[in-house]
Amino acid sequence: MMFSKSFFNEKKSLSKFLLLLTFMTAAVLLSKFLHDEKARLSAVDKPAEKSVNSSPPPVDLSALAERAGNPLVLTPEQIEEDKRIDNEQVALASEWLRSIDPRQRIDGAEQLSAYPTAEAEILLVNALVTDIDPEVRSAAAQSLDAFERPTEKTLTALLIAVEDENEDVRMSALATLENIVAAEENGSARYKRILAGLKKKAASRRIPAETREAIRDFVRDQMTNS
Repeated sequence: MMFSKSFFNEKKSLSKFLLLLTFMTAAVLLSKFLHDEKARLSAVDKPAEKSVNSSPPPVDLSALAERAGNPLVLTPEQIEEDKRIDNEQVALASEWLRSIDPRQRIDGAEQLSAYPTAEAEILLVNALVTDIDPEVRSAAAQSLDAFERPTEKTLTALLIAVEDENEDVRMSALATLENIVAAEENGSARYKRILAGLKKKAASRRIPAETREAIRDFVRDQMTNS
């Protein structure tokens, strides 16, 4: 059988084409294999990575002790360390309260609520009475709610703040006074003093009608429940 030269050339070209197609197919299969293997290894490694990085939160021993009915007794050294930390944070908040940035002063007032020391109370009263920004005064009034036994000077400052020109300051001061009254024993001297002061505010024409009405509602509820 005789074959022409063109026949052999065509056959040779076809062989090259098939060989190239084989290489391309092998490359695609190899690429897919490597991709699948990488995904499998990644899935295997993730649980181990999670267990290493996601450490449990620190245990609050004091909270656990209180829930167990046996409050944790701090050593003198621990008490001193707590005082040192409180003083440092109060000092930092004091610096913020002297900032020219109102937002920084607000942060300072809010931070002091977490460290209700005697110095922190003085700083908050000063901010409530003297700061030119109403948002700072409002934050100071709110933060004074964190003090279990506010001083007479604090009570006076809050009663004055009920007459503030800014509504938010007035309502913040009133809310704090209401919480102080709620924590007082009915009929105590402080209880009577705060209610007497609020009654005067309710009759003051220097205070907008909405605030006076809120004060009257609170005093009325206290008189009803006493």
